Amino acid sequence: MLQTFLTTWTFPIIVSLFLIFVLVLFFIKKAISRKAIILGIVCFIMLQLVQIGLSRFLLYRSWEQSTGYEQYFTLRYSNKIYDLLTSDIERFGLHLALGVFIFFVFIIAAKKTKGVLLSVNDVLLLSLAAVITGWPNFAIAIGLIFALTICLKFIRIALRKEKLSDRIIITPAIPVATVIMVFFGNYLSALLGLSTLQ
Repeated sequence: MLQTFLTTWTFPIIVSLFLIFVLVLFFIKKAISRKAIILGIVCFIMLQLVQIGLSRFLLYRSWEQSTGYEQYFTLRYSNKIYDLLTSDIERFGLHLALGVFIFFVFIIAAKKTKGVLLSVNDVLLLSLAAVITGWPNFAIAIGLIFALTICLKFIRIALRKEKLSDRIIITPAIPVATVIMVFFGNYLSALLGLSTLQ
């Protein structure tokens, strides 16, 4: 029971709380500190590594205590735990590589547009979203981010808080889309047929 909760829900809940905190900070201060985003990225990486290690340790302990076929997965009989641990770390490495790629692609776009379309903080948040969601869920997250941004822009225009010519701000949509993808990303990916791209 504890193993299932730790491996399934602890990580999404902690990530979601951090992203909600970032969103609240944005609405209070109208800006997000670059240091806070970088600290969030570092904490996320550490949390992910701890979660991978803890979940595989608990799985191995359950195999050792089993009287069924699972006991044959222990180190006395096989190296299956190393295979699982290696695949988890490889998947996380691919998420990190996607985050770095997204950072460089969008930082070039931000510099070319002189910060009109994207700020450096937006790029850092997009990179964090890429690391958290991974591929192909990040492709869906990008679509959600732009759909939420457009909806928010139209709502603000209807409430006469902005004009159509004002800068489009995507910062609030990034944490919202990322939280949606943390909980429903695999379902949306399967629904759209993108799960085969993993």
